[in-house]
Amino acid sequence: MSTQSKKSGLTVLFIANGYPSFSRPWKCPFNHRAVLSLADFCDVRVLAVRAWLPWRKAIVYAYENVHVQELLVFPSISTLRTLGLVSRIYSKLSLKIVVAQLYRFAQDVNLIHSVAIGTPAFAAQQVATELGIPHFVQLIGSDVTFLDPAIARQNGFRNWAKAVTGFISNSNSLRRQFKSVVDNELPVKTIYRGVDIAAFKPRKKPKCPSLRDAITVLYLGGYIKNNFDQPGGNVKGADMLLNAWISLEQKSPVPLKLIIGGPHINKRGINKFLEQLKFPERVSCVGSLPALAVHEMYARADLYVLPSRREGLPNVVLEAMASGVAVIATNVGGVSEVLRNGVDGIVVAAESSTEITTAISLLSLNREMRETIAASARARVVERFNSNRYGSRLAKIYRQCL
Repeated sequence: MSTQSKKSGLTVLFIANGYPSFSRPWKCPFNHRAVLSLADFCDVRVLAVRAWLPWRKAIVYAYENVHVQELLVFPSISTLRTLGLVSRIYSKLSLKIVVAQLYRFAQDVNLIHSVAIGTPAFAAQQVATELGIPHFVQLIGSDVTFLDPAIARQNGFRNWAKAVTGFISNSNSLRRQFKSVVDNELPVKTIYRGVDIAAFKPRKKPKCPSLRDAITVLYLGGYIKNNFDQPGGNVKGADMLLNAWISLEQKSPVPLKLIIGGPHINKRGINKFLEQLKFPERVSCVGSLPALAVHEMYARADLYVLPSRREGLPNVVLEAMASGVAVIATNVGGVSEVLRNGVDGIVVAAESSTEITTAISLLSLNREMRETIAASARARVVERFNSNRYGSRLAKIYRQCL
């Protein structure tokens, strides 16, 4: 259940909030990149969290030479929050079951690394305390941006956070937000996970016989469901994209194409999107994509748009930048740590379809500006956000602790 490590002496149990497989290659690819980077410096044993279902069994599988053991966890049910005693019993039972599973895999490791705040991280701390080993928790984004301050102020949560050896944050923005909500004295270190600059790189754009001169805009945020167009109903901002696209169809002097991809897209949501467009044939939906297909999408794109309302540090922005695609992104989370407005991309206000429209119009009409920004973005990712550096920085913190 471990990767083939070049160096021995340190064994890490890596509890991922999700992990790619050949049936779900789109699932949390950033965790796979983190493991590959870390495996150069220590032995990594991967546990991938999946929601328990009556017919589901935890399996062991290999994904690109990484052996993965699934860890089944009771799904959280938000409605139970109002049920008082039932909620507490459910939570304690879920925690107890995860602790029992973790003990089986943590007996001969030196350290536990949990990805995201949640039941597995709470259970991992209990196991780490019993075994007398360090436990680090990776803050990824949604686990912090959606953290209920009322829960964070509870003694149980604060005691857990103080017991954790250290937190690793995906961005400075996330680090500041977490400390301000929980405890400013907590040890939180920012280490950018970055992207694989060898895998994500500029590629020659394939020719398309139809709309040859059209500018192709790419959106891989997914989450287009039945209610995607309700104000504030989508954290990835699909409704903002729709409003911008309606305006662009009416005003843009150059033809535009839109490619929509990502997880959790249903047919009814897409149909509602297309029904409001003048040229629905210029929009294509590709759904969830395996890694190789994602590279192809970046190669086809002239612009990448991230209209999110909340983010930690969006991997898609780094991927697009590394692929030599000009990015337009809302100023949320760690976006401004990556994109320098007007240099590496265009940063717009959140909740503003008007600013998204203006930015797309500006870059679609100015090829020289688009190419200059794309080249600068690639150089910035190579310099500061190369995933190869993640493992060495993390391993250094591990060894300092041990």
